[in-house]
Amino acid sequence: MPYIESWNFTMQKELPKGFLAQAGYVGNRQIKQLQVMNVNVGTPGGGTASEPLNQTYGRTGSSGLIENYGGTPTTRCRLSCGRAFPMGLR
Repeated sequence: MPYIESWNFTMQKELPKGFLAQAGYVGNRQIKQLQVMNVNVGTPGGGTASEPLNQTYGRTGSSGLIENYGGTPTTRCRLSCGRAFPMGLR
């Protein structure tokens, strides 16, 4: 069964003179994801005459093949440092 895992982690630290540092990490991963691939695709501009299953068997419709394309990990790290206005924004 396909599924997706997601995780995140963030830390903040107050620095001298009103500065704030922040570090964060986020990630997700797709496991056992499936795709449907049309195996009866012809060449661009070739029409139905260029479809491989039409040439061999006379089939002009799409023929889907369900296959596993694995997982796709995505991770990001973000670092920032900022300072608030001491009297607020006016």
